[in-house]
This record gives sequence, structure tokens and C-alpha cells, in this order.
Amino acid sequence: MSSRTSVLAALLTSAAIAACAPAAPPPPDTAAVKAAIEAVNAKVVAAAEKGDSAAVVATYDADATVLPPAEPAWHGSAAIAKGWGGMFGAVTIKDFTLTSGDVVVGGDYAAETGTYKMTLVPKKGAAMEDHGKYVVVWKKQADGSWKLYRDIWNTDVTPK
Repeated sequence: MSSRTSVLAALLTSAAIAACAPAAPPPPDTAAVKAAIEAVNAKVVAAAEKGDSAAVVATYDADATVLPPAEPAWHGSAAIAKGWGGMFGAVTIKDFTLTSGDVVVGGDYAAETGTYKMTLVPKKGAAMEDHGKYVVVWKKQADGSWKLYRDIWNTDVTPK
């Protein structure tokens, strides 16, 4: 076999191998993912202001973990339902806003950072203004929707 034939064979083999390699996935549409996340955030706000823990829990993945301030983590749907139910039993949430900052997408996960503001009205006592920041890891579901997978927030308000 001549060197020219060997080079041609090597080129053809390389081309065939490259043609069989899977195509790189398209880059994520970060704007579309952020819009989907903001739509879920709007559902969370509406449900929280109604004290509807079931509707809030429905926005979480079944294997989610919530890391609320000043208490142990809530792992899984039952613990998340108990946690939000306890919170809504103790306070009413008013004037709640979530403001999404940046969203970074990687495959079936997205990380969101943002800020929140709300008024907490205890069953007994004076209303308290709260504002702070949060980080949520979102998980893409089989149907293409996004649900909260890891959720942590903390206040910027100094305790008195």
C-alpha cells in the first residue's frame, strides 16, 4: 500500500468515525428557562400569600431539599409539606415578591439566585418586614417543566 493510499485510508476512517460521533447538544435557551422559572416563582408567591402549602409543595421535585433559616433541612415532599404547613400555621405572608437575578443552565439543572421581600404577620403580634436573598437549584422534569430541587434563603434583616 502506498503512503498516499495509507493517508487517504486514514482520512476516510477519521471522517467515518467523526460522522458517527453524537452531535453536541444545542446550547441551553437560558432566557426560556428563566421565563419558566419566573412563572413557577409567581405560583409560589400566589400560593404562599394564600397560605396554600399544597400548592407550594407542588412546585418542588419529589426528591427536593429545602434549607430554611434557623431550622433543620426539609428532605422530600412530606417534610416540605410539614415545614410549609407549620410556617403558614404560624404566620400570614403578605406583599411577597421574588426577584430572579441570574440563571445558569447546565443540562437538566439550572441555578437561580435572587432576592425576596415579604411582610410576615404572626397569628399573635406585630407584622415584620423581611427581605433577603436565595439560591435555588431547579431540576427539569420529564414533561419539560422545571421544579425546585434545592432551595435555600436567608434574611438581610438584623435580629433585634
